Amino acid sequence: MLFLALLILIALLVLLFTPILPMRRRRGGVAGFPFVTVGLLAINTIVFLGSMSSGEEFIRQWALVPNDLQLASLLSYAFLHGDIFHLLGNLITLYVIGVHVEEALGNLPYLLAYLAGALVAGLGHAGAVLLFFPGSAGTPMVGASGAIFCVLGLFAVRFWRTRVRLFWIPAVPAAVAVGIVMVLQIFMAIRSLVDHGADQVAYAAHLIGFFFGFGIAFPLRVLEQSAREYGIEDAEKALAAGDLTTAAGYYRELLVRTPTDGGLAHTLALVHVRLGEQEAAHRYFTQALDLFSKQGNAAAVARIYSDAQTNLLRVSLPVRLLQRVASACEDAQQYELARQALANLCRDFTHTTDAELGMLKLGKLHLQKLGQRDNALAIFAEFLRLYPTSEWANHVRGLITENQNAS
Repeated sequence: MLFLALLILIALLVLLFTPILPMRRRRGGVAGFPFVTVGLLAINTIVFLGSMSSGEEFIRQWALVPNDLQLASLLSYAFLHGDIFHLLGNLITLYVIGVHVEEALGNLPYLLAYLAGALVAGLGHAGAVLLFFPGSAGTPMVGASGAIFCVLGLFAVRFWRTRVRLFWIPAVPAAVAVGIVMVLQIFMAIRSLVDHGADQVAYAAHLIGFFFGFGIAFPLRVLEQSAREYGIEDAEKALAAGDLTTAAGYYRELLVRTPTDGGLAHTLALVHVRLGEQEAAHRYFTQALDLFSKQGNAAAVARIYSDAQTNLLRVSLPVRLLQRVASACEDAQQYELARQALANLCRDFTHTTDAELGMLKLGKLHLQKLGQRDNALAIFAEFLRLYPTSEWANHVRGLITENQNAS
């Protein structure tokens, strides 16, 4: 017993440190750790060890028996396994594909999909046995395969283009690899039907679990995620090859699909800068600034405004956007950028109330953040010259008097 537990522990450790077979990079760190998948691996292992010490009666109590369906057994069967090879085969498969699907869906949706897949696959197996093999309706069924095939269905939709390698077999797109697996499953299911289920494998659970996972992938909108991932991948390849026009086309297509993605707009602006297309670059810089400022992402606004100032001959923004950009830059403690934004506001919208308030803020920025009292006094004096009847004129005179006396 101790030897078996040690063997399983070693197998789990190997799984955790084995290179991922799908050839894509996952997120690192705590945010990218597959907590649910690892938890499922651990639970299956613990239950298997417990079932070995409890004997056959434990298996029969919690397994799925088609002619004696129990609500609890519709889930519990998926955490039981017949032997060590059955367990390890399922754990390896779950780890290889599950970590990617968990990253795509998020922890809770992934867990719910897994459990729902187990439930639907169990019901499908029971129905198939009662319909085609009634003589086997009292045989208990165990194993996580139905739930894992549900995860495989999700994987096939989300990562259809991701290349998959398996030992010595050349890498192929996941759609091809999964397609081959499912053709074999269908073939073996038909053969099992002809042989009256002689091999005792729950092919119905596999097929129903897969098509359930495949089906729920669409309302879960994972196809949109794959379109974004592969679109960015294509754009980056085009950039690496120096094909800026093609890269810009890919990024534009992505931005049409997700018009609220400020990061895409920023990247597209930089591509147009490299193409020498100032007008298009300005348009996408403006879109990125508008999106991030509305989202309250001050650091992103400051970074993008800095890029715009560096790469464009002139940055001309709508007055409300300039106000938000100036505030965001100040919040991000990028005071020089805030100064530039306020100066542009005063320059481009001189005879407006917005420019009055902008000039007052500009003077205070010089005074309080930049430590440039002389510049602040000069700005306050210019304010009084341009806006002598402003409602803030007395406040500005008070600031001038206060700081002249302090000097």
